[in-house]
Amino acid sequence: FRHISRHSGAVVYRLDKSHEDTLGAYRAMGSPVYPTHAQVEKLWQVAAVHPAEKTNLRKNTLTLSLPPDGLAIVEVNPLP
Repeated sequence: FRHISRHSGAVVYRLDKSHEDTLGAYRAMGSPVYPTHAQVEKLWQVAAVHPAEKTNLRKNTLTLSLPPDGLAIVEVNPLP
């Protein structure tokens, strides 16, 4: 990262088989075309299991390891 403080903070949101695997839960309930209210609530519960990971950049660098088909969204919070 450039043009930010060397020790800025970051928040990492992950989506993979170990983090918020709503697709796996959806498939486990039979992939309903029209999920019931209870099924939707279950999907919301699965999605809320793992909170976002707060971390600090080290020398303007952040290293992540993602599994196959994994997704990470990184929100960088520059310090003054």
